[in-house]
Amino acid sequence: MDEVVRWRTSTRTQGQGQCVEVGAARRGIGVRDTKHRRGGYLMVCRRKWRAFVADLKSGRLSGSESGAGAFLSSTAVRCRDS
Repeated sequence: MDEVVRWRTSTRTQGQGQCVEVGAARRGIGVRDTKHRRGGYLMVCRRKWRAFVADLKSGRLSGSESGAGAFLSSTAVRCRDS
């Protein structure tokens, strides 16, 4: 398992429990639910994460066009580069 060094929440977090945390790891970006921190996390390839953030910023968010692939392991969902 690729350990995340430091988890961060958005500066727009309002403390209502509807947030995710992100953190850099050696092979990607980890994303987890703030309500279930011990429940595992999603590991996203850096390239896919950059595309996701760019889509958010541009307003054209569309998961189906990015070609992102993932598979489930025992404690995290791992990215599969295509």
